[in-house]
Amino acid sequence: MRVLIISLSMLVVHAALAADELRAIDLTQPLVVDGVTLKDSDTHDPTDWQLIKDGPRAGERIDLDPNCDKCKPLTLGAMLARTLNSIRQDENQKISGAVRESWAAWGQQLKNERTVKLTPKQIVLLNERIEAIVPSGTLILALKKAIDPTYEPKLPE
Repeated sequence: MRVLIISLSMLVVHAALAADELRAIDLTQPLVVDGVTLKDSDTHDPTDWQLIKDGPRAGERIDLDPNCDKCKPLTLGAMLARTLNSIRQDENQKISGAVRESWAAWGQQLKNERTVKLTPKQIVLLNERIEAIVPSGTLILALKKAIDPTYEPKLPE
């Protein structure tokens, strides 16, 4: 009986450690969707422009990197920060300024940290924000799997 109790307690401790490990997330991981690494347009060089000197478009600026080829990869932390800093127009009256401010502060922390351990409550909040803000189902799936590797979407019946 004593061996059984020790074995059960070791199993519980191992399960708790495994749950903690699942919540340790690398925020520096680049987001990859359909085999393509997403680019972070916030890292676009604002000086990478050329001024048109002649012709009917004289004075206009041309972006020398329109496809963001020189941009850094979009990291999980940067994308989570964007979801926490964004609200839909219909949410404007429903979400207080204090809540938006706390989300923004947390978003900056996620953007600047290398790793984070998320509580189940934090994972639920991030999933809610991802669903509210991100328009692409493929990107929603990639983000949810990045913050919770055990996540499996419900498939339509």
